[in-house]
Amino acid sequence: MPKPAIPKERIVAPQVASQSTPPPLSKTDVEIARRNGTTVAIEATKERMQASKTAATPSLTEIIYEEKRESGRLRRELDYERRVRIEGDKFEEEVRYVLERLRMAVINHVQSQKDIKKEYDSF
Repeated sequence: MPKPAIPKERIVAPQVASQSTPPPLSKTDVEIARRNGTTVAIEATKERMQASKTAATPSLTEIIYEEKRESGRLRRELDYERRVRIEGDKFEEEVRYVLERLRMAVINHVQSQKDIKKEYDSF
């Protein structure tokens, strides 16, 4: 007797309710916009959407120029982060050295105190 066929379960993507307007900006979005930054929520505002429709498409030369400029900015940022890391590593090494010296100074001081006490207790 043949096995009965097991029905395959259909996987259906969840339905997302479409909104005709984007959600209002959060306080964080407003602060970012005030500082000339951008977020997904800011880009979804009616004003930005309309502006993007009328914005001119840059030429290939302009795109290359902007990409080179961005590449240079990223290189400078990377160099900055590397230098900060190197200096941080040097600082950490120096602090570890000082802490070890301080620890040894405390140990020596405590031992000296014990030796002095032992010497005077023997009288």
